[in-house]
This record gives sequence, structure tokens and C-alpha cells, in this order.
Amino acid sequence: MMPLDSRILIFILAFCSCSSMQNVSLYEKVEEPDPFAGFALKEIFTDSEVSIVNGLKNQRCKTISFEKDNNIEGSDHMHLSWEQSTDCRYIGLGFAWGNYKSKDLSGIAELAALELMIRMDEGAASKIPVFFTLTDYGNTMCRAKINILDIEGGRIDTSWTRVRVPLQAFNYKKKGVNLSNIKDLRMELQRSGNIHIDAIKLVRHQHNYLPASENDNAVEPLLPMVIGEGSANWWGVNPSISNNFNFKVEEEGASKDSLDGNPLSSKADLKSETLRVDFNKEVENEWNNFGFAFHDWDRVDLSKVHSVAALRFKLKSEAVPKLRVSLVSYTGPRRTIHKKIEPEYVRSMEDGMHEVYLPIKSFEGYAEMNWSAMQEVRFQVLETAQFEIGEFELIEFRGNPQKPTKWKGI
Repeated sequence: MMPLDSRILIFILAFCSCSSMQNVSLYEKVEEPDPFAGFALKEIFTDSEVSIVNGLKNQRCKTISFEKDNNIEGSDHMHLSWEQSTDCRYIGLGFAWGNYKSKDLSGIAELAALELMIRMDEGAASKIPVFFTLTDYGNTMCRAKINILDIEGGRIDTSWTRVRVPLQAFNYKKKGVNLSNIKDLRMELQRSGNIHIDAIKLVRHQHNYLPASENDNAVEPLLPMVIGEGSANWWGVNPSISNNFNFKVEEEGASKDSLDGNPLSSKADLKSETLRVDFNKEVENEWNNFGFAFHDWDRVDLSKVHSVAALRFKLKSEAVPKLRVSLVSYTGPRRTIHKKIEPEYVRSMEDGMHEVYLPIKSFEGYAEMNWSAMQEVRFQVLETAQFEIGEFELIEFRGNPQKPTKWKGI
């Protein structure tokens, strides 16, 4: 019988020999399935030959045609023209998406968006009065609209523009829609419009903002509150589309928070963006709007401070430009209030610097706003102008709303 030591040695040699021949892994890495890649019914409308569209009957208030020129995909695209009236309150159409096969969107609701290409015959717009509706097989519906944040370049004009409506923007949770059993997609046309649409599909998309119905945890700020912070919270500034608006790049030896190379404020934490504006009203269809969120597109609750607050910012220009300022809330009986900048709201200083004070109470209709759900500040340039604008804040104000620069607290 072989000695014990010899048998142990043979076993070790055999084990080493087998190990050298093949690497054995105890745990295999399992790849997580990609739900969007596995979703088969991504195409919704390609052209009239392969996609089924319902509601095509032309009415006095609506015409739908298919044009074969200047298409994005397929052999044609849709041309929609409509005019809502008391005799024609609902105007819509629908898509037999996947021939009405049940579609499970629950696994891709946070990964995808409805994408479509849109153009106009003339003019330009930052919003289109169109709602999209998802319907489940229980006939429960949820809706979403086109948001300026998801319009490529911030506006729709005579060139094909990519528009996305994130699935997360549909109010399916609030409405109780069964996303695992979706029947079809519908479009509701409101007010009036004239647009071309093509290439409707689902695409992979990362959505960074909660819909208003779900974004319930409002931020309650203290005054003063810095706003206009971070370029990601702005819209309407896209040099690839228009050079009318550009963020000012920090210059060597200058403060970031500067309109003229000198610090605008001694506050070390001030992070408002500074915008350079070069707008020519004489150029047809020139883009003249920009805006930003109060705070990361969260709801902002100003209900406790709006009556003693003012919007303050600085301008650098030879003359004070003609601007219209709008404050926008997510919900409420009135969602937007406006104010034009008048001389009594401006305090001019040296070297072309101006401070603008707009008390909340000076906005017409301010009492009708839902101040617990504020969304953003918008600006519209009304006349040809070149200027820089920055250092946006909400500050405490207790003076006369019609004569803000006379208040001793400023």
C-alpha cells in the first residue's frame, strides 16, 4: 500500500494540474436585462401607409392631410390645421399603436419619452396647444403636454424640431392608469394651430424634472433668496440655435458674479448666471424669450413671503431695455402674472449699471396666484437691445409697490 505522504503529494499534483488547465469561477456575473431594449413597440407613427391613424375625417374646425415632401421618415408626414370653437370643443385624433396590442410601459416609464418631429409653415413658437393622452384597457386616461424644456433649442419654427414628452410627465399615478396594459395614444388639439408632425416613437430619455402633480414637497425659502443659479435651470439660451442670448463666461481676474468685471456683490455664495443679450427686433422671427426656475424646478412655496418680497436684478446697458417679466406657478386659478419694467422700478448708477426692483404686489393679478407652487421667472425682450443681466434675487420689500426705489430699506 502506498504511504500516506505519497498519496497526499499525488492528490496535490493532480489538483494543481487541473487548476492550470481551467479557471473555475464560483459566481458568474448576471447581466441585468434592459427593459427599453426589450420593448418591441417603439414606433407609433412612421407614415400613412404603415401606421393606422384614427379621426382623419376633416371637419370645419380641423383638417388633416398627408404630405409627401420634406419627410423625416417614411413616404409622407401629417399636416394638422385646426381652430377650436363653441361648435367644435373637442378636436383630436388617435394612433392604433401596435394595432391596439396591449403595451406594458411600467418597466420603461422612467427610461423613455415620446419623441416626435414638428415644424411650422411660418413663424415660431415656444409652445403648441397640443395634449397627448395614454389610454389603458380600462379606458382610464392620463395626459401630458409639450414643455419648453423638452423642445430642442427651445422653439419650434419652419425647420424640423425634435420634441420629447417624457413618460414621467404623464400624470398616470394621479389618474390611476394601468401602465402595464396601455391601449393607444391620442392627441387633443386645443385653441388653434397649424403644424407638421412626423416620426412619432418612444426613445430612451433621462428626465430630470418631476411632473407638477408629483413634485409636492415645496421648498420654503428665506429672504433674500438667490435665483437664476446654474445654467441647467435656464431655458431659451442655446447658441447653436440663436446668438441672441449667451451666458457670460468668467473672465480672467474677474468675479463670476460680475456684469462689468467688478463684483456685483460681496456675497461669497452668489451664483446667479449672467446673461449677455444682443437682440434685433427687425429680424423676422428672432427668438426673444428666456427664463429660469426658482429652485431646481422644484415647487417653491412663497406663500409666507410673497407679500413682502420683490424681484431684484442688475442690468448693464446704455439705456434700460424694454423687458416684460413674468412669474409662473405650477398650479392655480391663474398661473402667470406679468410686469413691464418702467422707470420708477429702476435705480441707475455709474458706468451704465442699473438696479431693477419689482415688488410682487406691483404685478397685476398677484392675489390670484398660487404662491405655494411657484415654478419660474420668464423674460421677454420687447425692443432691439444689447445688455447684460444678472444677480437675480428675491429680497425683502415693505415699501410702496409703485415706488420701490424710494423705499429706505433698499
